[in-house]
Amino acid sequence: MAHLHQQLSEIFFPGTSSPSVKLTTPEMIQDNNWYPDSEATHHFTPNLNNLLTKSQFPSLGEVFVGNALSSKKPTVPVSSTSPFVLWHNRLGHPSSHIVSLILNKCNLLHLNKIPSLICFACCMGKIHKSSFLHSTSSYTKPLELIHTDLWGPTSTPSSHGHRYYIHFIDAYSRFTWIYMIKHKSEAFQVFLHFKSQVELQIGHKIKVVQSDWGGEYRSFTQYLTSNGIIHRISCPYTLEQNGLAEHKHRHIVEHGLALLAQASLLFKYRDEAFHTNVYLINRLPTLVSKNKSPLEVLFHKNPS
Repeated sequence: MAHLHQQLSEIFFPGTSSPSVKLTTPEMIQDNNWYPDSEATHHFTPNLNNLLTKSQFPSLGEVFVGNALSSKKPTVPVSSTSPFVLWHNRLGHPSSHIVSLILNKCNLLHLNKIPSLICFACCMGKIHKSSFLHSTSSYTKPLELIHTDLWGPTSTPSSHGHRYYIHFIDAYSRFTWIYMIKHKSEAFQVFLHFKSQVELQIGHKIKVVQSDWGGEYRSFTQYLTSNGIIHRISCPYTLEQNGLAEHKHRHIVEHGLALLAQASLLFKYRDEAFHTNVYLINRLPTLVSKNKSPLEVLFHKNPS
């Protein structure tokens, strides 16, 4: 015990013979190992850049350090539970870059550097293989090209009885619409509803629809041809040709699974998770749109 006391004296008070800090341990514990611990209410640092947030010290009391010295400064930087992780969860588990961009843009938190983040829910829901190169095609108006694809079936229906969903993506703004369906045969009626709604709300006509020519899209051809809409077809399950729609599936499903994992919910509640995720995706900035959100590009208004 005397030897351990002497070691602590050399660490905390080099060059002194009468340290102000004493160490006591129960005699019954025979453990010479050291265990790092951080149960302090607040942490202090000489470098403000080490803290994510800083706030006013709540009182004018004194701050004591290990050698019994004190300070009466009215303000002291304090750290709280990281708001970065909190907003990462609230925004549907986007990348650290997107979270930092949102926090800085909304004046919620100013970061000098993007924190490294290891999220268990993201690890559970976002496992994937390397992606292909992005297309160099560009579009200047909404609804010039609509990508669409069907996801499913799942082995178990959702809480609302759905086994599939179909999504539509505007190539110009990357805005996404998602519809839950019970049977593949419902895809055409959903498209008719989608077409009527978006053309009226946006004020443009759909010019080209791209699909993988799956069985659910065979019934589209006659209608598209009679309305002057080009039906562009890609090979099924080919990311190189239908990459945007396939990648959007991954985006929706992986982030939706992350939301379910975070909330400890069963997979049957995926309808709510996927709808919530698409809502967030449409309001988060993207690198493709130069850090603008799909909602901002398509409807010319900032997300609330």
